[in-house]
Amino acid sequence: MPEFLLIIFIFLILIGTSSILNVLLKMTAKKYWFISVLLSAGLSVMIFALLSS
Repeated sequence: MPEFLLIIFIFLILIGTSSILNVLLKMTAKKYWFISVLLSAGLSVMIFALLSS
């Protein structure tokens, strides 16, 4: 269970960062938000794998 919470925490940090960048760079189309979610999900799993090794 703590592993899942760590993945969610990392995901929320990454999605927050990408959301701020999307707004600042004026990329507010749905495809950019979808790309941000996919990248955040992938990166959060990779970062978790690096942290837990």
